[in-house]
Amino acid sequence: MGLFYEGAFFQTKNKDEVKAAYDKYSALMSDCFTAKGYTIHQQNNFTPEVKSYQKLVFMAPEQDAAGGPPAHATMETMYNKQVGLYTIVMYIFEH
Repeated sequence: MGLFYEGAFFQTKNKDEVKAAYDKYSALMSDCFTAKGYTIHQQNNFTPEVKSYQKLVFMAPEQDAAGGPPAHATMETMYNKQVGLYTIVMYIFEH
């Protein structure tokens, strides 16, 4: 996947707080990336605890000069069973 950067936007033990944060950050990221020509793709989240929160993939409008995959970013909702934390994470992939 090449180099990537990772940053958590939100973390809580309260499942009821996840929806508002997911909606907030997905809207902010969508507004930002679509203004730059990125397309948004959604993928199912198969983790049962966060199944209703789709993974968002923001794809750049073109490939790099070498013909490789375009730079992209994702927003994912995760759940860590060991510590009981819900986390919303953004990944930025460079190619």
